[in-house]
Amino acid sequence: MIPAISHRSAEGGFISPFAAHQSEHPRTAVLGSAVVVGAGPGLGNSLAQLFSECGPPVAIVSRSGQALSETAVELRQMGAVVGAYPCDVTDEHSVAKMMRQVESELGSPELVVYAVQSFSPGTLITTEACAFEEA
Repeated sequence: MIPAISHRSAEGGFISPFAAHQSEHPRTAVLGSAVVVGAGPGLGNSLAQLFSECGPPVAIVSRSGQALSETAVELRQMGAVVGAYPCDVTDEHSVAKMMRQVESELGSPELVVYAVQSFSPGTLITTEACAFEEA
């Protein structure tokens, strides 16, 4: 379990953010879905895999349709219930359409993670403020 996206139990251990929905058959107990915006190599795909292991259907979202399809196939091979949604999240209408589609196909999102990444050389201290704005 990854502590950064988990909750600490009264006993001090970590529990899944979806624990309230888990049962003997976790996928049938989930009331909604998880949406990962920025699915791709690295953090986005890792989060999608983690959430799918916790039980909810997962919507993966990215601008790149081909890479998105490949990721969806990999997750389905691991037993995940996943939908792939190509979407440019800088376009408000595209986002609204994508969210309606996710709700219709996978259920209302209970969790949305914006994991869009941008890479630039340097450290936190040496990176100019405009680089953060461009990301």
